[in-house]
Amino acid sequence: MIRFETSDLTIELLNESIYRVDSVDNMFSYTKQYSSSDGSQVSSSKIGIKIYQHKELVDSCIIIGIGGVSAITQYSYIIASENILICCGDSVFCLSLPSLELVWNMKLDDITCFQIFKCEDDFLIHGEIEITRIDTEGKIKWKFSGKDIFVSLTQEKAISILPDGVLLTDFEQTKYKIDFDGKLTWTNNSNM
Repeated sequence: MIRFETSDLTIELLNESIYRVDSVDNMFSYTKQYSSSDGSQVSSSKIGIKIYQHKELVDSCIIIGIGGVSAITQYSYIIASENILICCGDSVFCLSLPSLELVWNMKLDDITCFQIFKCEDDFLIHGEIEITRIDTEGKIKWKFSGKDIFVSLTQEKAISILPDGVLLTDFEQTKYKIDFDGKLTWTNNSNM
């Protein structure tokens, strides 16, 4: 669980992996439910969101994603204006605060969305297969993929935001530097 505060709200993000849709045996009954699935795919990530104001629960929802599993970390969500954007499975959900109404939901990686970062007036999504830049409405501006997935088994970060671009490291330790327009400016692999 991650718990944090905005100006007047306390927000909790919870891993709800054992939550079952339409079950009366769930530990908590969320008031809203949003899914990136049409019901034919198996859910992989379930994230509960609870909004408190003055220590009173004001609203709650659960988001359900498909694809790979998204962990709840300090980089898997971001607050922007009156919204919260959260990585969940292969998608990013944008919800209004404090009502938790769905603003938009976009599939932004073929497998898993791990992290989200502010990038000028837009957002960068660190997916397993692609790095994607989206605008505030979830519209894709560009995508970048490497030779392998953007996951590191070492302590090295798979993505680092620099003043003049983005440094990426894939599973094979190939490094890429792209500018904020998604264009490759450097790689340590001469075969690219």
